[in-house]
Amino acid sequence: MNSVENQGFSECSASFLNLGEFCELEEGQENQHILRAIDLARKPFHVMVTYLALTASSEALQLGVVRNPQGNNPDCRHEVGTDLCIEELDAHPCVHKANRVLNPERPKISIIHLLDAHYISVTDLAELMGLGVNATDEQLKVVAELHLDYMDLVEIIQRENKLVLETIVKDLGITEICIEAAQEDMRRINGALGKLRASEDYKGRREDELLIGAAGQMLLEGKIDRLVPVDDAETRDRAQSLMRVGRTEEANAMQNKRETMVLRNMVKNGGGNQLLVFGGLHGFPDNIKCTFPACEYTTVKTNAYHEHGPK
Repeated sequence: MNSVENQGFSECSASFLNLGEFCELEEGQENQHILRAIDLARKPFHVMVTYLALTASSEALQLGVVRNPQGNNPDCRHEVGTDLCIEELDAHPCVHKANRVLNPERPKISIIHLLDAHYISVTDLAELMGLGVNATDEQLKVVAELHLDYMDLVEIIQRENKLVLETIVKDLGITEICIEAAQEDMRRINGALGKLRASEDYKGRREDELLIGAAGQMLLEGKIDRLVPVDDAETRDRAQSLMRVGRTEEANAMQNKRETMVLRNMVKNGGGNQLLVFGGLHGFPDNIKCTFPACEYTTVKTNAYHEHGPK
């Protein structure tokens, strides 16, 4: 767990922001907090809502192992731990920074972490804000407007992420992408994938596209063979529960355990070069040093994530 994430937990332990304060926000406020909230979406729910409510600006992944029946047959593959991503990705027009954080002499696995932004539905957002069946029309209207701004931001991030994924997949001969989802998240995501395959025009298509994310778009277009869920639902959900009741230190420890479980799931998936699309506020260096010292770790941040994402 990195220092940014620890800071996010400690400085955001407030309870749900009440709707009166929320409705008093001014138009045109800075939007950086929205994407920070998105990256915290799998963390304490009230943290996310607090950050979402800090902006009303309009400026502004979770798949199971699903195979592409057409398959991919790359002409060549790079060896584990080449310098490809640093030199070539830094020159990519969509990349702000590619950073090799850990560089062991003889890596057995190389993880390329593309910083991502999460999608949640308007229904989930209303629930996170504590709005139940007795919510007023005005309250629901405010939430709906905020959700539209949020979708704009996520779409910007995902659009550039997909372009970068295309480059990495082609240059490294990667045929699968590991994503921030547990096996338990599969039913909803598979449903979205099924609808997107069946129809090009239906109500809710945009939400489904954002739900499957850039990695899911790669699968739909036949550019990869499968997506692999590597998140751990038990530790993720436990961390959220702990933060809801203000047990911050325990929640931090559980998040750290969660990140170690993610790494273990990736190692189980195999060695070599592995591409991970995961929330940008998650940092794995400390977990790698303690548990997988032979792992090379590279982060990739797009220009869109740098501009609109959490700081």
